[in-house]
Amino acid sequence: MFTPGGVSYLIEDMLLEYKGWIDQFLIFFIFVNLIKDGAMARRVALYLCLGYLFVLVLGVQEMLDKMGMSTIEKSRVLGPQLQPNDFGAFLDYGIGPLMGLALLAFTRMRSWALLPVFGVMVKVLLSTFSRGAYLGLGMAAAVATYVRGKRFVFLGIFLASVVVITLPQLIPSSLVARMSQTEVAGGERLDESSQTRLILWRAAVDMTLESPIFGKGFKNFRRLKSKYTEYPVRESDNHNMFLFISSQMGIPALILFLMLIYRMYRHGRTIADQNKDLWARAIGIGGAAMAGAVFAVNMFGSRMVNISVCGYVWIYFAVLLHLLSESETEGSEAEEPPVKTQTVFPGN
Repeated sequence: MFTPGGVSYLIEDMLLEYKGWIDQFLIFFIFVNLIKDGAMARRVALYLCLGYLFVLVLGVQEMLDKMGMSTIEKSRVLGPQLQPNDFGAFLDYGIGPLMGLALLAFTRMRSWALLPVFGVMVKVLLSTFSRGAYLGLGMAAAVATYVRGKRFVFLGIFLASVVVITLPQLIPSSLVARMSQTEVAGGERLDESSQTRLILWRAAVDMTLESPIFGKGFKNFRRLKSKYTEYPVRESDNHNMFLFISSQMGIPALILFLMLIYRMYRHGRTIADQNKDLWARAIGIGGAAMAGAVFAVNMFGSRMVNISVCGYVWIYFAVLLHLLSESETEGSEAEEPPVKTQTVFPGN
């Protein structure tokens, strides 16, 4: 504050960035208090799905406009987030309840109408050329099938193995092209992007070890990274949400973040197991799948920072809390023994 321009930097830059960081938590608490009961929670989850489908349509339009571009970078779909990795993370986060609905009602013909949605989503996701988003979708699908039932996991692994072995031509060329960029020609070393991430990860680990309790301070990674990298790098994002938190806010904050992800998984699984309503169970499976996607995507990017990417996650968390409360209330009412009444006759 005592350096030239320090006060204006604090007010105009840092406070706005700090507000941008806490916006996601404000959204959570607002929706926790706006949602009144389980019925309203179900409607909010439906609204999230409709919003997700609208964003998906925008992605399709952009994908068609960029189809046939000369390079991968020119072909990448940016989405409303204007960043392909952020858009890929958003697509992973929001697909969970639709996955849950498909898994629960797969024997009903109406549920097969979701197949075109999944096909379009995968196509748009591939067009983001985001390797972290590819892994996030795989993790979301794995968690959703695990919560639905172990036999679904084995069935999914079996079908995927059969397709890969017998029909390898069905594997999208865009997926092969993007994943092959991890190594340079000849497979001797990692590509430049992967090398940069490893350097920034090591820098974040060193910062964490130096300040394990409080970290180096909010938004300080980009300011201090040059002291910890082996050579100067232009990137200011360390591409790992867990190291992003630990290096700047300390290990206790990292533990809290991991606990939040785990609670989302546990709440989703509890709702899927205990609730009798089909849509509520689908929302529960979707919550568990969303937790898996958050964990996987953020291993390779800081995708829980911008409200345009993770806003739906916190709203969905509020939905899960209300459905969990509803399930616990119904369970406690079912366990209460009936009250015995005694007939009282006049004169007794």
